[in-house]
This record gives sequence, C-alpha cells and structure tokens, in this order.
Amino acid sequence: MKQRPRAEERFAVSADIAHREINDRLLLLLPGDSRLYAFNDAGRLVWQAVLRKRSATQIAATVAKTFGIPLARAERDVRELLADLLRRGAIRRI
Repeated sequence: MKQRPRAEERFAVSADIAHREINDRLLLLLPGDSRLYAFNDAGRLVWQAVLRKRSATQIAATVAKTFGIPLARAERDVRELLADLLRRGAIRRI
C-alpha cells in the first residue's frame, strides 16, 4: 500500500493520461480503462493545481477558500482525491 500524500508533497500528471476541459468540465481518460471520468468543480480545481505542481497543502487552502469549507475538511478531501489519482496512475509524485 502506498503512503497517503504528505502536506508539502507535489505531484505531476502522468505522461500517458488524456485530459481535456470542455465547457468547464474536466474529462479524464486513463490508459487501459474504457471509462471516461468527469470531475466536479472541486476535482477540476485540484487537477488544475496538480498541473501547476502545487503542494497538497496549497491545493487544500485553495479548495477551502474557493468553496468556503473548513481547511481540515479540504485537506482530508484533497488528500483522498490525490491518493486515488496516485493509485490509478493518473498522477505521480515529483
């Protein structure tokens, strides 16, 4: 089992991941997977932050501010999403 993302850890999108934003919706296609994943606004914000190589802490702060939620909740949710994206091979640690 891989470790959950640490606070200051940074990530990048894996090279073989197809992603597009269409009408403010993020769509993601993983290699070897026939499903197309559509992200909600919060997921899209996290993805955009990964593209900018932001840390988990920076991403959570942005999510908390943007959606008006407690920082602790944003940190938990962001780390869960990052862990899932890592597990699926959509992102990698840098």
